Amino acid sequence: KINVIQGTRDQVVPIECSINIQKQVQEAEIDKIANANHGSVVLGREKDFTRDLERIWSSVADLH
Repeated sequence: KINVIQGTRDQVVPIECSINIQKQVQEAEIDKIANANHGSVVLGREKDFTRDLERIWSSVADLH
């Protein structure tokens, strides 16, 4: 399973990369964080990021 969490203002990895992943792997989940850049997708939103990871991990655990 592929999960991507990316800021819409990421200049290190352009948002188009996530769009291309989803085109290639349609079941990939792309979570776009509005107005976040490469660092602020985590920094400044640690609780939300932790919740995102927990959701991803539990969905993977449900597959096993």
